[in-house]
Amino acid sequence: MTVLKNVEAVLADPVVKAALNTVAPGIAVGIQVVGAVVDGLFRGWGSPSAKEVVKVMDQQLAEYIKELSSTQSKVYRRELEIRIHTILGVLNEWDKQR
Repeated sequence: MTVLKNVEAVLADPVVKAALNTVAPGIAVGIQVVGAVVDGLFRGWGSPSAKEVVKVMDQQLAEYIKELSSTQSKVYRRELEIRIHTILGVLNEWDKQR
């Protein structure tokens, strides 16, 4: 089992996996790539400190906010808002776990 146990459990359902591959094949491939990278980080290289993970999330969040402030496309703005909300949601849930 990978570090992304919940994702792996959801993808173990053949109906979910087939639907994801049909509706959003790029997302399906992305999930596999992210799973492999996360496994490498946590197993191959040893666990990164929480500070390093938060630093990466902070950098990504800052990039999204910067892009949001300068984009003219309504569709791309909405996508960036979703990405920002997702990162903030992860940080919020992480804080609740501490």
